[in-house]
Amino acid sequence: MEGIELGYWGIRGLAQPIRLMLEYLEIDYEESIYKCGGAPSYDRSEWTEVKDHLGLVFPALPYLIHHDNRITQSNAIARYIACENELVGSDSEAKTLCDMIAEDLSHLRDEWVRLCYNPGFEDRVAEWLELVPVKFAAYEKLANGAEGAWVTGESLTWVDFVLYELVDQIMTMDPTAFLSLPHLCAYHRNFQELPTIKAYLGSDRFRQHPINNPMAKWGGSIPRTQK
Repeated sequence: MEGIELGYWGIRGLAQPIRLMLEYLEIDYEESIYKCGGAPSYDRSEWTEVKDHLGLVFPALPYLIHHDNRITQSNAIARYIACENELVGSDSEAKTLCDMIAEDLSHLRDEWVRLCYNPGFEDRVAEWLELVPVKFAAYEKLANGAEGAWVTGESLTWVDFVLYELVDQIMTMDPTAFLSLPHLCAYHRNFQELPTIKAYLGSDRFRQHPINNPMAKWGGSIPRTQK
């Protein structure tokens, strides 16, 4: 795959699993990064002024442009890359499991994002984190802790990138959140040890922060120690 443009805010957000896939596959891509302004207006004109002029059927961020293909919606983009690079599952059973996992992770991520942007974040975060072992119980079983084992079996698939990123964002908030899920912790470590992923995480291309846009109550800024 050549000539890829990935458009998104200058945050990890929804685009990070896509970046991880491209980096894992060692596919060159160009990023178009749009800036969201600060308080009080959180100006998004960098995006709104161009979104209807990019040939996108459903103008939204993230988007991926690859030759004549212009794709929006993060899961659709990830599936497209997966289909082009044999990361969709080895058989119909694995492909169906991928789809189920993708739907479930969408719900979990929506919960996570609502928490991060909620004005009542400080009052809700402790309770939400306490429920992480319940919310991710199915993934603890799927991960099973075996080295080289992924959520649909022995083969890495596109949903592993989505799951890893969600787990990693939560761990960035609270490194202890998954301690009661040892298989998922091992899965997280194994993912980070994939050679091309390890190289990316150690490069200046990787941005640990910000995770969210500036209006978020958590993850919307770069910690002073990392500036």
